[in-house]
Amino acid sequence: MTRLSARTLLTRPRYLLTSRVAVALVFALGGSTAADSPVDAAPGENTADVVDAAPALPGSAVAAARDLAAVGVDGDEDAESDAEAWITSLPGEITGALGYQPVVVDGVPSDPAGDCSSPVPLPASFTPACLTHDLGYDLLRVADATGEAIPTGVRPALDRQLASRMAGSCTESGLRGVGCRAMAGVADAAVTANSWRQNDGAPVKETWPWS
Repeated sequence: MTRLSARTLLTRPRYLLTSRVAVALVFALGGSTAADSPVDAAPGENTADVVDAAPALPGSAVAAARDLAAVGVDGDEDAESDAEAWITSLPGEITGALGYQPVVVDGVPSDPAGDCSSPVPLPASFTPACLTHDLGYDLLRVADATGEAIPTGVRPALDRQLASRMAGSCTESGLRGVGCRAMAGVADAAVTANSWRQNDGAPVKETWPWS
């Protein structure tokens, strides 16, 4: 039997808790099995260039999702006007397929009825980022339903936007700030893992256990 050091025994509960939270978040988000289709990219692969080269026609759901991922990035001072322009340019057929009219929340287009789907409590400051992420995923579902191909870089770009905004919302100092940033990291890892499991395609849900 392998003996655990005192350091391992002291730190192991913390890592077990983090792992369980990550697994719970992945399960809440849902996913397809890796056997459904070939894996196009490994976890952590830089797909920024793929997003820039995404062969999406203007007015398509994929183009809308790709452009959404760029709104409000890097502290853009014109983010709110860009968000309003993005919503105005959204074709009526896409809005109809979504079943709702996106709104601007925290300077970024968002799903007005979205939320941070998680079995564990997340900081309230994550909510605006979750609302935008929900909208982006809904656009990918619309694209999939209409037969539009989803380039592998678009979904990761939406995930990176979510991660950046969650981490950026952790403005408190002390232990609250540390805890917020830790939860942002766990949520980011769970979302990234789930996108990889679904081959960076349309978000789908499945039942437990994954097969």
